[in-house]
Amino acid sequence: MEETKVGSSEELGFVETLKLTFTYWARKLPYFMLPYLLISLISILIIFGILAASGFDLGLLLGVSYVTDIPSPPIDWATQWQDVLPTMFVGIAVAVLITVFFELLVESLLVKYAADLHQGVEGPSLKDSLSHALSRFPSVLGATILIILIILGIVAVGIAIIIALIFALAGTGNVLAIIAGALLGALIMAVLIIIITTYFKVTIQSVILEDSGAVQSLKRSWYLVKGKWWLTFFLGIVIAIITGVIGAIGGAIASITTILIVSMVISTIISAIISPIEIIAFTLWFFNLKAIKG
Repeated sequence: MEETKVGSSEELGFVETLKLTFTYWARKLPYFMLPYLLISLISILIIFGILAASGFDLGLLLGVSYVTDIPSPPIDWATQWQDVLPTMFVGIAVAVLITVFFELLVESLLVKYAADLHQGVEGPSLKDSLSHALSRFPSVLGATILIILIILGIVAVGIAIIIALIFALAGTGNVLAIIAGALLGALIMAVLIIIITTYFKVTIQSVILEDSGAVQSLKRSWYLVKGKWWLTFFLGIVIAIITGVIGAIGGAIASITTILIVSMVISTIISAIISPIEIIAFTLWFFNLKAIKG
């Protein structure tokens, strides 16, 4: 099949962005999957280690007894979790943070890898992409923390508004008005979060591909998306629908088995297949916005 070649300085447009996204994704799928499979393996090993250290019966996850290969009886999850939860809470929190850290690194790596593919770099490699991602990772981490803080600020203000509305309407005794006020506050908060996160959609691309600092990358993303917000938002929606359908199919397949570990493996593979799609799409969209606005 003849490869589509498009210069990274050329405008792509919405349809061309989607077309190239799935072209690159299909052509280099094993390379895009590998980093996600590795971090999934690390996460599973960490979680299993924490469960084992907490006294959780890992044989239940495998669907067999430790002593025999006879299928285990129905799992009493409530008792299992009640017994181990007090000692594993901190461990799980640490595992989640480690997983988020590695996922952010993988996203940075794949932004560089997708950009190299699009720019026609000869022999792009995950190793080189990882090296570049590591050199820019402090700024990626800083920008991500800033975005989280901004979102938390919006949530805090939104909650304050909701509480104020509830108290203001409480005197009326109208339950429906109170509920409507709370829902309105929640809706406004959700809309603001969507608006802000869409403006910051190509922040990591700016850090990785333009060597921007944390604050500068947020400003750069805002500048590039401004005037193209609706298309940027719609691109995210289209990608979410496509990956959601693939994920739902994968979830249905994973649910066929009653052995949890097998289901986890299938879900992990499906996740590794679909996760790179959004990264590729918005890396290409970054090039499109940059070609338009400079």
